[in-house]
Amino acid sequence: LVESAATRASSATFVRADARDIDVANKTVRATMGAGTSDELQLSYDKLIVAVGAQPNTFGIPGVADNALFLKEAADSSKLHAKLLSNLEKAAALMRHGKADDEDEIDRLLKVVVVG
Repeated sequence: LVESAATRASSATFVRADARDIDVANKTVRATMGAGTSDELQLSYDKLIVAVGAQPNTFGIPGVADNALFLKEAADSSKLHAKLLSNLEKAAALMRHGKADDEDEIDRLLKVVVVG
């Protein structure tokens, strides 16, 4: 939303970059174009809008960062939807064609844990 509004404004320039330093006195920003990039930009400004990014919170719970599906962006909901459908299909197949000792796997596939 912010990006589209900024790109439509004829008097504004939108730059997506990682700010490394802001010199308020000289109205400049030192920035890079992303993690692992050494290319630096020196940008001057009349008015500066700083929009801080966010990372999903794991609340310090072990295993969440490695195993969770986060819902930060619209594409994340598609991943969650696909994962849930896949797990339902696998569980249904095991229930129809599996062995008696597949109950633990069926339970694992159908378990959903919400953190946060």
